[in-house]
Amino acid sequence: PYWSTPERWKPDGSSGSNILTIQLTNRVKGTITTADSTPTTVLSFPLGATPGVFFFEGDVIAFDITDTAGAAYSFTSGARTTGAAGTEIATQFEDIFEEAALAAAEIDVSVSANNLIISVTGIAGKTIDWSCLLTYRFVS
Repeated sequence: PYWSTPERWKPDGSSGSNILTIQLTNRVKGTITTADSTPTTVLSFPLGATPGVFFFEGDVIAFDITDTAGAAYSFTSGARTTGAAGTEIATQFEDIFEEAALAAAEIDVSVSANNLIISVTGIAGKTIDWSCLLTYRFVS
């Protein structure tokens, strides 16, 4: 299963203890609040100095405080880096779930310089809380 792949988790515990901590080392989170329709970065992920390819799986959720409405989005994306500059290979938006009040909201995935950028676009006059969770794999 996804969660049991060794490169995706790192166990940590003390001998003689009943506590085992598992720390996921391949995920990042970002949050932002919007109040207008300006594209805003919710997460910027540096692609690093080692040439290679990343595979990303991500989701973004939104809560429209103004209308008590919600949205949820999921995507997969591939990006390549030379170690100095990144290139988006492709992005596929797999699920887009929006209540009517959030139909004009959007998310976008792009590469700028040597960073993967997840941006969100809110709606003028609506306060929207956004949360993004991104998991990744890398090969060089």
